[in-house]
Amino acid sequence: MKLLSHPFSTRGIAPCAMLALLACVMIFGQAPGIAWEDEARGSAVPHEAVGGDAASAKRTSFSIAAPSVGYMVHVQTFGDQPWKKDGQTSGTTGQSKRLEAIWMRLATGFPVSGGIRYRTYVQTYGWQGWRSDGAESGTHGQSKRIECIQICLTGDMAKKYDVWYRVHSQRYGWMGWTCNGGVAGTAGKALRLEGIQVTIVPKNGLRPSNMGQQTRASFIGEEGVSVAAHVQGIGWMSPVGDGGIAGTVGMGKRVEALRVGLVGARAPGSIQVNAYVQDVGWQGFKSGISGTTGQSRRIEAIRMRLTGEAALTYDLYYRVHVRGVGWLSWASVGAMAGSTGLGLRIEAVQVRLVAKGAAAPGGEGSAYPRPELSHLSVRYSVWQKPAGWSGDAADGKTIGDASSNKPVEGMCASLQGDIVLGGVQYRSHVQGTGWMDWKADGAESGRPSSGKRMEAIQMRLTGTVAGMYRIWYRVNVQGTGWMGWAHDGQSAGTEGMARRIQAVQVRLVGKDAPAPGPTANAFARAGVKWGLGQPANSRSISGFGGYTPSRGVTNAINNEVKAILSRGYDVGFIMMDLSSLRGVAYNCGSLFYGASSIKAPYIASVVHQHPDALQRCQDDIQETLFYSWDYNYNQVYDAYGNDPMSAFCKEAGASDSIASALPWANYSARDLARLWGRTYELYDKSPELEILGTWCERPNISTIHATLGTKYRTRSKGGWISDGGVCYDWLNGGGPEWDVTDDGGIVYARNGAYVMAILSSIPANHDALNGLTAAIDAAHSEM
Repeated sequence: MKLLSHPFSTRGIAPCAMLALLACVMIFGQAPGIAWEDEARGSAVPHEAVGGDAASAKRTSFSIAAPSVGYMVHVQTFGDQPWKKDGQTSGTTGQSKRLEAIWMRLATGFPVSGGIRYRTYVQTYGWQGWRSDGAESGTHGQSKRIECIQICLTGDMAKKYDVWYRVHSQRYGWMGWTCNGGVAGTAGKALRLEGIQVTIVPKNGLRPSNMGQQTRASFIGEEGVSVAAHVQGIGWMSPVGDGGIAGTVGMGKRVEALRVGLVGARAPGSIQVNAYVQDVGWQGFKSGISGTTGQSRRIEAIRMRLTGEAALTYDLYYRVHVRGVGWLSWASVGAMAGSTGLGLRIEAVQVRLVAKGAAAPGGEGSAYPRPELSHLSVRYSVWQKPAGWSGDAADGKTIGDASSNKPVEGMCASLQGDIVLGGVQYRSHVQGTGWMDWKADGAESGRPSSGKRMEAIQMRLTGTVAGMYRIWYRVNVQGTGWMGWAHDGQSAGTEGMARRIQAVQVRLVGKDAPAPGPTANAFARAGVKWGLGQPANSRSISGFGGYTPSRGVTNAINNEVKAILSRGYDVGFIMMDLSSLRGVAYNCGSLFYGASSIKAPYIASVVHQHPDALQRCQDDIQETLFYSWDYNYNQVYDAYGNDPMSAFCKEAGASDSIASALPWANYSARDLARLWGRTYELYDKSPELEILGTWCERPNISTIHATLGTKYRTRSKGGWISDGGVCYDWLNGGGPEWDVTDDGGIVYARNGAYVMAILSSIPANHDALNGLTAAIDAAHSEM
C-alpha cells in the first residue's frame, strides 16, 4: 500500500504513536472516491497564527490529528478535474476558464463525527441549495459560471474545526480567505470563479497564509435585487438593481409582468411575487415570472416576500407607481402595494433589500401616504318635492323618486373614505337659469324649493383622487327614463328640452375600470331641429324654449302682424336663438309658396354632398345668391337634381315634399328655418359651406339684410313673386298661389346668432316686412 509522505521528522515519536500515525495515514489514503495526490499536506498552504503571539506563530503548520478535505471542480472546456485536497489549487489561474460545478467531501475514518456542506451562486439561477459530502453543486453542460461559494462544517467537526477557503475570481485574482459559511467571490458583477483552495484548521489554530493574495476582501459585491418589468408596447425591459425603477413613469404604459430575484445575497433564498392581474385577480406567490405576457392585462397590485435564509437575514421593501396617482408608500413583509377593484394600472415598481432590522427606505417622491389605495365612495342626496332633502346614498344607489313625476330641484355630494386627497365638484342646469356655478363637498347646487326643475348635472373630482378614479353619474329624465352614464365633467340629462330630472345615481370607479353601464345617450342637448319643433302652429305671438316675450316686444310684433293681416295678406314666422334654443313664433307651420327663398338652401345641399360643385358651378351659384337669377339656379338644379335636397331635408327635419317638388316648392316658416339651421351647423365643419355662407352676406334683395345688415353680419336669401295664380285654402292663407314675399337666414347678433324665417302672401314687396323683421330682432335682444 502506498503511503502519503509528509515533510516532517518522526524522531522522538514513541513506537505506539508511530503505529497510530501509520494507521491514520492508511485510512486517509483509502478514502472512497478520492484519489489523493502525493503532494505533502501543508506544503501548498502555509498557516499563520490566529490572534498572533510569537509562540503560536512557531507552532507546526498542521496537526496529524486534523481531518482532510478533498474537492473536485468542473472547468469550462476542460471538464472534470482531478481531486485536490487540503489547500491545493483546484481549477485554473490565468486561463480565463470558469468553474461550473464543484464536489467536496472529508476523508473517511477520522474519529470526530460530522461532515462538510457547501453551496454556490450560479449565473442566472442565484444561490443553489446546500450540498454535502460529495454531491454536485453548480451545473453541467449549461455554460453557467459559479460566481461565489459558501462552505461550512457540520456536527462535532464544526465544534472543533474551522474550514477556510479562498477563490480565484475573474479580474480580482486570489481573494482573501474566509471561513465557516462566509461568502467567497463576487456578486452582481457577472464575474466567474476560476480556482479554489480549501483547508481545515483546528479551532483557534493557525489560519492559512495570505501568500499570493491579490485582493484582501473575500467577497466583493452589493447585496440587492434584480427587477425586470414587461411593459405594454415595449416588452421585457432591462433589469434594474436595488431601488431602480422597473417600468416607465410618465408614459401611460401598464406593467404586465415582473421578474424579481436576489443578487449578491449572502444568505440563500428567493423573492416571491403575488400579482393581482386585471380580470384574473391574485395569482398566488411564486418565483420567476409573475403577471402575464401577450394578454394585454395590467398588474394592479403586488405582494412580495423573501424565502429561505434570506428571510432571516434581510428585509424586503417595495413600492409601486400607479396611474394618475404616482408613487405610493413602501410596503414590506407581503403587504399589498397598489389597488384592487379600482382598475388602476401599475406603471413602475421599485424594490430594495436591506439588512434585517435596518431602517426602511424614506418616503421621498411618494404621492400617497399608504402602500395600498383605499376605497373611497361618493355620497349624494337630492331635494325633491314633497319630501325635501333625501337621505344620503352611495355606490350607484338610486336617490330620488322617478314615479312621483316631481322634479329634482337641488343636489349635494361629498367624498368619504379613510384617506381623501381631493374632493368632488358638481353643478346643475336649472330651468330658466341655465348652468349654475360649481359647488363642492356638500354645498347645495340647484334651486331647492323654488319650483324650478334641474334638467342636467355635471360632476368632477379634484386633487389626487382625480388621478385614481372616474366619477360616473346618470339621471332619470321625464319622458325618457334612465339615460346613459356620463363621467368627469360631462353633461348628464337634457338641455333646452324643458324636461325634469327625477332621480340620480353616482359611482366612483377606478381609472382603467369599465363604465358601470351603457354610456350612450347620457345627454341630449336640443339641437336646431328639435328646438324649431317646440312651438305649436299658433296664430298668437308665443315664446318657446323658456322665453316669454315682454309686453313691449309682444305689442310691437302684434302691431306688425295686424298691419299685414289688415291688408288682406297672411304671414308666418319663427325666430330661434341657436345657442339657448329659445325663440318666438307665429303661424310657423302654415304653408306658403317659397319662391326664390329655396335657392340658398338648395345650393347648400348640393355643396354639402358635392363640395367640388362650389368651384365647378361658381359663377351660376354666385349669380343665384347675389341676384336670384332663375337661369343660373336652373343650371345648378339640372346638374344635380333632387337627391341632395332630399338628404338635406332629412338631416334638417324639414318636410320631404320640398325635395320632390323642386325646383320650386311650398313649405312653412319652420321648414325654411330648419334648412337654414342645418346650413348654420355645417359652416364650421365644411370650408366649402363657409365660403357659400360668405356669398349669402350680400344679397341684392332681402328683408333680413336690408333691416339688420347694418347692425350685424347677416346671411340670407329672399324670395318674391307677384304673378297671381290659383287660390288654395291651404296655401298662402288662401291668397293667390304666386303672390308672396319670403325671406330666411342667419343673423349674427351681439348676444348670439339666431335663425329667422318669414313667409307671407304679400306680392313681391320686401319693404312691407321690414317692420316685422325689426320687431322680431327686438325679441332676440331681450333674451
